Amino acid sequence: EVRRYLASTIYVTNTAVGPLLLLAAGVALLFVDLGSVAQEMGVPIPALAPMVPYLAAWMLGMSTTTASSISLEGKGIDQLKVLPVSAMSVFRAKLSLHLALTLPAQAVAATLFTVALRPAFSEAVLLYALPAAFAVLAGLAGLWINLAHPKFDWKSETEVVKQGLPTFLTVFGSMLFAGVPLVLTLTGVADAALVAYLFLALCIAGSLLLWRSLCGKGARHFAAL
Repeated sequence: EVRRYLASTIYVTNTAVGPLLLLAAGVALLFVDLGSVAQEMGVPIPALAPMVPYLAAWMLGMSTTTASSISLEGKGIDQLKVLPVSAMSVFRAKLSLHLALTLPAQAVAATLFTVALRPAFSEAVLLYALPAAFAVLAGLAGLWINLAHPKFDWKSETEVVKQGLPTFLTVFGSMLFAGVPLVLTLTGVADAALVAYLFLALCIAGSLLLWRSLCGKGARHFAAL
C-alpha cells in the first residue's frame, strides 16, 4: 500500500494536503496573536479551543486515501483477490495507510494547539481525541463507499483520486459532518462541551458500525468485484 501510494504523484498531492495544512496551522498558531485571530473570527479567545478540533477534523476529511484505494487497483483487482489473504487483511492494509497519514500529523498538531491555546484539561483531551476519532470514521467511510462504487476502467488516476464519486462523497460528506458541530459551537446554539462529546460519541459509534459492516457486507462486496 505504501509503495502504491508513493508511486502516484496525484494520489500523494491530493491526500497529503490536509495533514500538511493541519501542521501548518499548528505552527502558525504558536506565532500569531490569539487576540487578533479571535477578533477576526468574532469570538472571545477562550472560544478558540472548543472550535479547533472541528477545524482539524475538517482538514483531515480532505485526506481520505481509502476513498480511492479500491478503484486504484484498476485491472489488477483480480490479482489482488487471488492472493492468499482475506478481504479484511486488504481492508486493514488500506485503512492503515490512511491512519498512518492522518493520525501522526493530528497528534503533532494537537500538541502545538495545546501549547498555543493552553486549554482546560477537558478541551485538551478533545483536541487529541475528536479529530483522531473523526479520521478513523472518515477512513472507514471512504473504504465502504469505494467498495460500493468502484471504478476499474479508468484511463488516468485523476479520474478516481480527484473526480471519483467515492472521493466526492467522502470528502464533502466529511467536511459537512465536521461543519455542523462547528457552526453549533460558533453560534452558541448548544453547549460547546456537550456538542463535542456527542460528536465524539457519534464518530466512535459510526466507526464501530462501519467496521462491522465491512466485516460482513463489505467482504462480500469485495469478493463480488
